[in-house]
Order: sequence, then C-alpha cells, then structure tokens
Amino acid sequence: MTNRFRAINEPAKGFTEELVPQLIRTEVTGMLGRFDHVFEFPADWEFVILHGPNGVGKTKLLELVSWTFGWQTIKLANLPFGSARFDFDDGTRLKVTRVEADPKKTHRTRHSNSAVRLGFAVHFELRRPGSHMISYTSSPSTMRETAQLREVVQRLLPVSRVGPDAYHDHPTDVVMSLAEVLEFYGSALPSDIYPEAEQPRVIRDFLSGIKVYLIETQRLLNIPAELPSNARYRTQPEQPKSRVSIYSEDLARRLKEALAQNSRRSQELDRTFPERLLEEQPVTNLTDDQIRERYRLQADYRARLSQIDVLGASSEYLPLPDRTLKDWERHVLWTYLEDTERKLDTFKDVLTRVRLLQEIVNSRFKYKSLKISREEGFVVVTDSGEEIPPERLSSGEQHELVLVYGLLFEVEENTLVLIDEPEISLHVGWQRQFLSDLFEISQITNLRFVIATHSPQIIHKWWERTVPLVPADDMDDA
Repeated sequence: MTNRFRAINEPAKGFTEELVPQLIRTEVTGMLGRFDHVFEFPADWEFVILHGPNGVGKTKLLELVSWTFGWQTIKLANLPFGSARFDFDDGTRLKVTRVEADPKKTHRTRHSNSAVRLGFAVHFELRRPGSHMISYTSSPSTMRETAQLREVVQRLLPVSRVGPDAYHDHPTDVVMSLAEVLEFYGSALPSDIYPEAEQPRVIRDFLSGIKVYLIETQRLLNIPAELPSNARYRTQPEQPKSRVSIYSEDLARRLKEALAQNSRRSQELDRTFPERLLEEQPVTNLTDDQIRERYRLQADYRARLSQIDVLGASSEYLPLPDRTLKDWERHVLWTYLEDTERKLDTFKDVLTRVRLLQEIVNSRFKYKSLKISREEGFVVVTDSGEEIPPERLSSGEQHELVLVYGLLFEVEENTLVLIDEPEISLHVGWQRQFLSDLFEISQITNLRFVIATHSPQIIHKWWERTVPLVPADDMDDA
C-alpha cells in the first residue's frame, strides 16, 4: 500500500524532485509487548532480509513502517508497540511513540452523539539537520457522519461508499472506514466541510516524500494499479477483472504511448532535418567503420524493439552500400544516425523493463513463454504454438507475472517496497531466485526492498543481507 494521501497531493510526474532521503536504520521497542527489533539498511543495499520464527512480529514490523509513512495513525494507535525510530542517510530522525490518548479528546460513534474515549494516540517527533524538532500528537476525528459529508467525500475523493461505514479506496483497492478516509484525504476537503483538516505540514510533507509500498502476505495478485492523477473516479465499483488482465491491458497502453511519443519526436526531427543538414558543420575525422558500427548497433536495437511489437521487422532497415563512402555521404549519414538515436531513445525505458519482465517470467514458466503485443499486451504461447489468455495461467504463474510487472511498471521509482513472506505465494523452485530477481529489478527502478521471511529458500545465497529478529540461540532450525 502506498502513501494514500499522495494520490491527491503528489507533484505531477516529470517535475524535478529533491533527492529523497534513504532509510538506513529502524529501531522498534515493545513490539507485541515483548520484542525489541533493530535493523540496519545501508544506503547502497538493494534489499535487507528480516528473518525469524512465527510470532516475533515480522508482519507487524512491516505494517508499522507502512502505516507510519502512509500517515495511518488510527491503525498505528492500535498496533501493539512502544516506540519506533527511523534514521535516514541525510541525518534526519523520525520518532513515533504510542501514547495514551488525551482523555479530553473524544470520538463520537456514527450511531449516536455519545462520546467514547480512545485508548491510544500516536506522537511524532521529527528532527531534520539544521532545523528545530517538530512534534505532533494525533487526535482522533470527532466528525459525525452526515449525508453532506458522505456526498462531498465521494465527489472529491477517490473513494466509493460500499457499506454503512465502509469506503472503497480506488488507488489502493482496499476498504476503509470514514475515519480512515478523512485521515488520509482530509486535507483535500474544504475547511468549511472538514475543519479538522489542519495537519502538521512539515511532518506530513516529509512523510509524503518517503514512498512506501506494502505487499502483504497472499496479496500478490492485488498489487494496486495507480490511477492517473486526472482520472475521474468511479462512483460505483466496476465488474472486477483479474489483476493479470488489468496489467496486460496496461502494457498495451504503455506500448501505444511509447509509439505516439516516438511519432511526435520523429515528425519534429524530420521537419528540421534539411535545415540542420545544411547549417551544421560536418563532423571531421569520421571513418566509414564508425558509421557502419553505429548503423549496426541501431539495427540490433531495432531488432529488439520488433520483438516487443513496437517496430516493424528489422529486415526493413536497409544496409549501407558495400563501398567507400564519400565525405558528403558521411555527413548526411551521421546526421541521420544522430536523429535515429534520438527517435529510438523514446523506447529505451519500456524496452529495458519489458525485456527484464520476459527474462524473469520465461525463466520460470514451463512449456510456455510470454510474448508481447502492442494490441493485447501479454501473449502466452505454449511450446506447441497455441496462444492462451493470461487468465489461464496457473495461480503460481499469475503470481509471478503480476509481481514482476507490478514492481517494474506500477510502483513509483525510489520507493521502499515491503514484502511479507513472499514464499507463501511462490513455487518452492522459484523462491531461490526471488532475491536475485529483486536485485535485477532494483537496478532499473531504484526500488529498495525489505523482505520479511522465515524461508531459507528465499534467503538462499544472501545470508549476509539478513537481520535476525530474535537472538540466534532462540531461533529454531528454520
């Protein structure tokens, strides 16, 4: 799950953002009332592995990280922990403490006007280099649910009411109470409707900059697809589709968008080609070998693009004449090759991600392979040549395809991804390759991962990246 309030407040993609601090140390006391956990996460590590037997709070630890940076104070207040401290590579420190709620602050139920006391609240302390400490203690909302509030919430926020106190949150595909909706999105509501929308902006702005994504146990098929910031949210849930179908359609859309961008750039370069050819000074000391090598590399690149169905067959790329080139020919060809490189560059990102997707998935599939179509997205072909819809893949194969695609295309770059017990959703033969896959994914997405597991097959050869959550002499054989 992502920082949900970012769906309203995040800057448009494409804008330059400040360098995001990296989480390098987490310390939690009183988890489940008895465990103290500490794990270091060096900034140059792609992932860290938390391991330990059942019952030591691995899942709760991931939830604590997710709920802290997702500003889910209602859930944090009900989480059994004492305090948590997060250290970042720029010197920033965030401390979160579970405290007894102020008895003067109350919460009214939706069934009556009577006030009830809540047992716990959450206290935040943020220290940034060169700044004073900022502190804030959460206070439960005292808003009563009214018809007007329900109407405004559904009209302005990305939620649909699906029960008396249940709202479907479209960006994360989960159900929340009204109190949770107001906690996540209240700052987007008019102050006359929701006067309690005042939030500690410094703390909220810092938390919103630390992107966190939680993949819960047995929910790999429910990785939520991001909706465009300008999308009109549904007022009624649509007929659900399988996640693999949604991602197949999403890939087809991305390929078409890359083609459209390529077309726009090609038209602009082609329009100015004669002028630039006549005005630019010829590059001196060019050799035929340099031109032929660049031409060959571009032909190879086009061949790879044809394999993901965004360009025609590479045979359409005509070879150079088998003779010594003239000076004017070298000038024309070099300008042409420069333009071609700029055109092909529009496909660089999607090609890199799709090729890694195919490499990982096809190494796992047996008797079938994943091919790519600009019209259909995923095309699964058996070894006998039969095409089958992706929905007919086994549940394990769908898990693998959905997980890898979600991490490559759906999760925003520079996100901290929390994965709880991935072994539950993966074939035992694939578990040993899981962390190697994450390593490859991190190289092109800048994602960092915290994995909670008690599976030696998942850890495999990466024991130097592990952190035990209990003393070694308390660990069982697993």
